[in-house]
Amino acid sequence: MGDDEVNVSKKRQRRRQLSSSDESEGEDGGDELLAELDVRMANLLPNTEAFTMQFPARKKNVFDNSHPPQARFKKNVKFLELRIPSNTHSGSYDKEKSHVLLSPSRSAAHSSTASRVKADSSLLCTRDEDIFEGRAFQTHAPVINAFGQIEHGTFLIYPLSGTFEMRKSLAHINQKKSSRRSSARDESEMTEESDTETSPAEVNKTVRVKFAKPETERQKKRREASALHRERMMASDAWVKMNVCCKDNPLCVECTDKMAAKVPQTDSGQAQQNEYSNDRKLEDVRNFVQKAIIASSSETSSAIDDASLCLHKHIISTSREEQIRMQMMKCQVIKTTHLAELVDPSMTREELFRQLQECAHLVRGVWVVKSEYLFSNLPPAHSYVPGKRDEHRGESWRNARDFALALLDARCRLTRNTLKRGFRLNDRDVEQILSSFAAKSDRCWKLKLDPDEEFLNE
Repeated sequence: MGDDEVNVSKKRQRRRQLSSSDESEGEDGGDELLAELDVRMANLLPNTEAFTMQFPARKKNVFDNSHPPQARFKKNVKFLELRIPSNTHSGSYDKEKSHVLLSPSRSAAHSSTASRVKADSSLLCTRDEDIFEGRAFQTHAPVINAFGQIEHGTFLIYPLSGTFEMRKSLAHINQKKSSRRSSARDESEMTEESDTETSPAEVNKTVRVKFAKPETERQKKRREASALHRERMMASDAWVKMNVCCKDNPLCVECTDKMAAKVPQTDSGQAQQNEYSNDRKLEDVRNFVQKAIIASSSETSSAIDDASLCLHKHIISTSREEQIRMQMMKCQVIKTTHLAELVDPSMTREELFRQLQECAHLVRGVWVVKSEYLFSNLPPAHSYVPGKRDEHRGESWRNARDFALALLDARCRLTRNTLKRGFRLNDRDVEQILSSFAAKSDRCWKLKLDPDEEFLNE
């Protein structure tokens, strides 16, 4: 018992010493500060993206300078394929198995499928290479992850666009097996068809036509979220061949130097001068955009989205027809008296009405721009591909807007549920359509301007 008491007392003394040492470190200010580094974001190169790749733990020395891998990339779906030469000198390499799986004698036995095998580039692989595939999923976050580098007393942060989880692919083996089975099945079917003749009853079969209903927004979301849609997107995207540059490659060294290049610092006077020059450049660009919008009469219907870009002095310099059209695009809802003050004074009333009928609707004495000028080229509801257009979506928006204008002209009550139920639109689309000519009122929507009863009485 005496030894146990001595051990317990020693442990208590150690605990007291440790606690006292921690308190002394806290009083002194914690750990000693070794160095301070400036944190700076690296320069982003144009038309470049940074990704990280994660390989299985058993796969080492992937980017070997002696045997660089071959890479292909699908830009839209962020899909990467690497063909890495196998390490034939490793103890885990099975030479007999590789010859059995990918021997040229087995593939040459089926001459009917040789052309298909040559056409499919995914089957063109040597017997001593591994194929790894990985995909980086798209996200709207500005920075998913980042990696850092300490250079010349500065901590550089490189933003990443995603991570490729590379996994070994056996698609080429499965496709080869399926091609052999399909070739044998095709040969048997060809022999059966050659022996039997088609009967007249089979020739005179009735043709049934099925008319598909228009796809709703909910059905479209479910289809685009399905795995089959992702597989079709991946299959339709084109392969882009890429050159693999290792660490010591001059091109790789040049890119890293550009990303780590430091922007020269300037004093306050030069900074103000640069800021003034940037403001001048921005003003010049804005003026150029204004002139371009006015000069091109074919693009005014789809390019003018901001009324501030369209100045009155530029509109007056155009022809009479363009003046009315551009004023309607700028105002969207306007009365006749106000419009007559904005256009050329020499224009007669009959000419004004004739031009207005081509680009606007008359709703209770107020002119409203036609839907064709606003919703002609609409992008798909859930697509991030630039330049893509959805004609069905634009047509449904135009029909819904014209129907709403007809209801207001007939002095009927207009609500959001009317368009949602009639045209199967969501709340956001209905809000955008109605806000182009109407404003919210007491649980309904009314025109932005009061009806012009004087014009109707005339």
